[in-house]
Amino acid sequence: MKKIYLLSFALLSAFSIVTAQTSTIELTNEATGLPVVNGGVIYRGTTVGIEDILHINIKNISSSTVAYKFRRFDDVLNSGADAYFCVQACYPPSTMVSPTSLTLTPNQDAIAAGVDPSFHLLDNSTSGQSDIRYHIYDAANPTTDLFVVTVKYNNVLGVKNTTSLFSNISDVYPNPSTSKAFINVSSAIAINDVKVSITNTLGAIVSYKLVDVAPGKNTISLDSENLLSGIYFVTIGQGSSRIVKKITVSK
Repeated sequence: MKKIYLLSFALLSAFSIVTAQTSTIELTNEATGLPVVNGGVIYRGTTVGIEDILHINIKNISSSTVAYKFRRFDDVLNSGADAYFCVQACYPPSTMVSPTSLTLTPNQDAIAAGVDPSFHLLDNSTSGQSDIRYHIYDAANPTTDLFVVTVKYNNVLGVKNTTSLFSNISDVYPNPSTSKAFINVSSAIAINDVKVSITNTLGAIVSYKLVDVAPGKNTISLDSENLLSGIYFVTIGQGSSRIVKKITVSK
């Protein structure tokens, strides 16, 4: 019986390795611009009272159109913390599996398709450790085409933030926009030369400028009045810290 068990375990392990190797997904951490390996870990630190938002991008690197779904596992969740994720929409913490699939054509990525996937954690009044695991998989082949990534918050191997580059960044408004749009950026400190760019779904930059952010709330105007109707992405950041927001221009 022991030999049968060990053989079954070995076969299961081998199957898991094959699963990881046959994933059609390429995942990028948008905060760093770096790819994440299948089964990899992303370390994050949280600040009390500030929601941590991790933007990612996934790309279908296969030669076929694939419908992907997301599933969340709260392996470790700090007491009182809320974890959730956004794909086509933002789902409440009680939703563990995305209700709809994200369909990507060969070599298409989510952002180019007008979708901005993100992982969220709002910590309790006291920051604590949370390990949130995400499965991104082919809805038609959930066991043979699977990408796994774990986000570890306030882990001893990560950096726990006591301050944040931006305290908060609002959504773009009005959205949809017919002329000029705006976004609110809050910061605890003054930050010079913050990059504000707008890109289209093909990844081309259609607007770019540098702004200075003062302590407190700042309202930044976006040069969207000359854009054609369509979906665009607003990126605000400095160095490795950046936030991406979607805007729809309708004229």
